[in-house]
Amino acid sequence: MLRGTRSDHRRAQQILAAIDQHTGCVLSETHIDEDTNEAKTALRFLKRLVLQGKVVVGDAGYCQRDVCETVLSEHSDYLVLIKDNQPTLHNEAIQAFVIPDGFSPLCQTQST
Repeated sequence: MLRGTRSDHRRAQQILAAIDQHTGCVLSETHIDEDTNEAKTALRFLKRLVLQGKVVVGDAGYCQRDVCETVLSEHSDYLVLIKDNQPTLHNEAIQAFVIPDGFSPLCQTQST
């Protein structure tokens, strides 16, 4: 959101930016039209960027199948938040990192 751009008859202007996490520099940016949302704008925006070998980081708004597939198709990776508004995905992610009770990597039997 751009500060000072909101008025009584329109929402504040929004900008979507690609930022280099190492330098803090803005690599590219685009305006988010009033008739769309951030995720749809991000999809078009990502297709304009060179993503190969990069990691795209986004909040839960970017946890969309088409956004993630676009990133992967460009031979890059993504890291997005998963929240309770997608309960099935959220539960599956939690289960992927659960260590079963009684499991110990030190107590594994070796077959001879």
